[in-house]
Formats: sequence, C-alpha cells, structure tokens
Amino acid sequence: MLVPTLTTRALDPVLVERFARSLVDTLDNHRSSPHEVFAFGLLDGPDGMTAALRPLGGADPVQQLVGFTPSSDWLAAGVAASGQWYPITEPDEAAFAVPGHEPRESPEGGNVAIVHLATRDGALLSVLSRDEGPEGGWRSPDHYYGRVDDVCRRVMGMPTVAPERDTRKLWAVVWCDIVASLVLDGGTPTWPQLALAHPAIGQLGITDPVAQTWAVDNLIRLGNDLGRMHTWDDLLTMCAHNQWPMTGVEPDAAAWMDAGMFSRWCLEPYPELVEILDDVSVLLPDDTAFRLARAIEAWGLP
Repeated sequence: MLVPTLTTRALDPVLVERFARSLVDTLDNHRSSPHEVFAFGLLDGPDGMTAALRPLGGADPVQQLVGFTPSSDWLAAGVAASGQWYPITEPDEAAFAVPGHEPRESPEGGNVAIVHLATRDGALLSVLSRDEGPEGGWRSPDHYYGRVDDVCRRVMGMPTVAPERDTRKLWAVVWCDIVASLVLDGGTPTWPQLALAHPAIGQLGITDPVAQTWAVDNLIRLGNDLGRMHTWDDLLTMCAHNQWPMTGVEPDAAAWMDAGMFSRWCLEPYPELVEILDDVSVLLPDDTAFRLARAIEAWGLP
C-alpha cells in the first residue's frame, strides 16, 4: 500500500490534514486487504517530515499502543483503520407481536476508513470516509472521542478528557456486579446482605453485628466517603504501584495513563450501570430492588 509523503520540517496543520485525507482515501480504495489497522507517526527528520507505519493486529489492536512513548522527533501519532460499516436499527416491536411477521431488515452497509491523530502541541484530527469521500477535521481537545483518542493523546504526552464522574460510579458498578453474582448463585439476598457487599462497607471488614447494622443504615454516607477518600488519581497511583489490581490495566500501563483514561479503562469491562441495575432489579424482590435503586440515585448515579 502506498502512503502519502510529506515534504516539510514543521508541523503544518494544512499539510497534516491533507495527509490524513489522502491516507483515508488510500485505505478506502485498497481492496486487497479490506480490514486494516495500523498506527503511524509523523516524524521531523533531516529531509523533512516523514511518516512511520506499524501494523496492529489481534483482538484489541489499540491495546498494543498502551505504554508506548515515542522519541522527541515525533510530531504526531495516530491510528488508521479500514473495514465495513453497518447501520444499527431498532427492531419493529409490532413485528414480534404478530405471529408470522419478521423484524424489518437493515439496509446494507459499505466500506469505511478512518484516521485519528494527536499532535505534539495538543491538537486532534479525525477524518472519516464512508463511501462518499473524506470528511471531518480538527477536533476540540475538550471532548472525548473514544479509546483510540485516549491512546493517541497519551502517546504524544497530552492529557485526556477528565473522568466523567468520581469513583462512586466505579464502586456502584462493582457493587451491582457483586449483587448480580449473589442472585445468580441461586440465593435471594436480603437488603442488609446486599448493603454489606458494597465496597464502602466490605473494605472495613466489620464482623460485629451492631457495627454491621450501623454500616447498613449509613450506606449512603459511607459510599460518599469512599468516593472522596479514593479519587481516580489515588486509584491510578495505587494500581501503578501494584497495590490495587485492576482487570485489564497492568501496573506499567496505569503508570503511563492519566486519571481520565484510567477511569474509562477501569469501567470498560463492566456493562453500563443502568443496564446492570435493570437486570439485577428484575431478579430481586421489589422492596430490595427499590432500596438498591434509591441508593444508586443518592450518589447522583447512574
């Protein structure tokens, strides 16, 4: 595959955007290998700015870039990918209500190619081609554009977007996950049993029945305290020092991330809180499900 070349020593935004659009066009028209993902860097060399490419593979190509820190001659870093797009349409509810009817079919998709990059001076560029030519342009660094955005920013030493919420969301998601496990194990846990399973109480290791009763009655306060005591920066530091293991985030990776990226990657293995809460509520007695939902709401969630 031929890659567009650059002929300037400085990071010229106009030329970089032209490069990104040309790269998207190349990917979109390259049919011998329709699904490609690779990382690229724009380097300042003795003969001008050049592009370096690195193919990415595996189930999670973006993960391969976590922890990478380029040399100082890198002016920008990005990810380019090509593949297929398909529309996601809601099924026709009436089709399921009438015997013999089938859900309406989705229209066919098409080819897609995308480039997203971050520059050394803190700018972001996204270009997308979906059968109709490249579109897109420079983006605001105040917005979050996905996992690729997180990785490109950190490769170039840029801060990512701040966490959406404090760590109370993490504790709530972990709590609901524990509740789901208790229910799926075949039991019907009581409200005190569920409350005691929340990390805010569980971390205390309380065994005295009187103290447990107090903790259950003060679950909201303890959950708030846990969120204040352990910020995302705190958890990031603990994970980086292997003091707080996190699924999917190794200590070296945590040390490379910032709090914003770390918060999103910690929450990524879990379904959305609303989905977990809906699923769990169906399996619990009404009064217990009501208390669970009220506790989540009291923390300003989901």
